[in-house]
Amino acid sequence: MKPKKKIVIDIAKQRLRAYLGEGEAFDFSCVTGDAEHPTPKGKFKILQKERVRRSRKYDSQMNYALQLTTTGIFIHESYNYSETPSQQSFLAKAISDTTTPSVSRLRAWFPNLGSREVKVGNINLLGSHGCIRLAHSDAVKLFEWVEVGVGVEIK
Repeated sequence: MKPKKKIVIDIAKQRLRAYLGEGEAFDFSCVTGDAEHPTPKGKFKILQKERVRRSRKYDSQMNYALQLTTTGIFIHESYNYSETPSQQSFLAKAISDTTTPSVSRLRAWFPNLGSREVKVGNINLLGSHGCIRLAHSDAVKLFEWVEVGVGVEIK
């Protein structure tokens, strides 16, 4: 029997951890919802995977998207300005891989930062609209590792 996979997101620590059986497969920085759009807590399952996805509601790119709810909560890549991941610029990847962990650490040290807005276009750097955002390289790894149906706990 294959070991069971699961994902645990700790909002207070701004961490996403993925487990294979009892062992930890990944430990990533993440950025969760802001004060006006909090990330919901509870137990979910991956409903769908989409390598390329665009939010119609917020007009933003959410590549490597793992859908958690039917109301629009996803785990996805941050700061992807291309609808074709293979054409993603080196600069956008570097920004994602640098900014996301830095914002995650700041949010963990200063939780009230989630109530502030520092916007670039329609993206609040300090918090999402409820989704769980990952650095580009982390989002790609998780997307390739996980299957539809895997359990996700957000606490």
